[in-house]
Amino acid sequence: FTSFNDQNKFNFQGILIVAIGFLLPIAFLLLYKITAIKARESKSLKRELTKLKSNPQIFNALMASQPQMLLLPQDLPVISIGNPKAENTITMVSNPLCTPCAHMHARLEKLLHENHNLKAEIVFISNTNEGDPGGKFVRKLFSLPLDFHKNALHKWFSKNNKNFEKWDLNLSDFDTGSENEKIQKMHISWTDEAEIKATPTLFYNGRKLPDALKLEDLVFQVSTKSVFI
Repeated sequence: FTSFNDQNKFNFQGILIVAIGFLLPIAFLLLYKITAIKARESKSLKRELTKLKSNPQIFNALMASQPQMLLLPQDLPVISIGNPKAENTITMVSNPLCTPCAHMHARLEKLLHENHNLKAEIVFISNTNEGDPGGKFVRKLFSLPLDFHKNALHKWFSKNNKNFEKWDLNLSDFDTGSENEKIQKMHISWTDEAEIKATPTLFYNGRKLPDALKLEDLVFQVSTKSVFI
């Protein structure tokens, strides 16, 4: 026996199911349309932003407003990679144990490989404790011949997971002397004086690279030398 109230309940449930079945596709269609509109707007915004970043006048004006890098002392050895005759220089302050630095090194390698009018100079913040793997890496790196630097950097930051002993396996023929401890301390002293607050920190031709620009944005500017007044 089915009561009148039960019949009304069943009728309501049936109507509700039909309504949901009708409205659900419409809701999905509206959601898809809104998402598509936002995606188009985002792509348009990205295109306009790319145009701005590639404009030399805007780029130079933006860079000229950035803090000037403390000059590197002439007697300070740094790790140099890229075309040594390039007119444009990226100075990177890195920490051997910093994960964002590892990602930035990979991006820097790619940029240098694709742009021959660009070189990089790398300064390190590291720990002077004897057993610290980052400190051991820096001291050992400066004991290597110059033509070993690029590959040694690549292996440390991309394939090694900050394991000094593993990284050093094929480099044991090169001794780490007291001179390299001096170089490490000179790097630390410069980063202190330059008031480097975080790693990685990037400079382009002597000016700090602003947050509004990515490393890859420099591809628009490296065909000629950029000088910021």
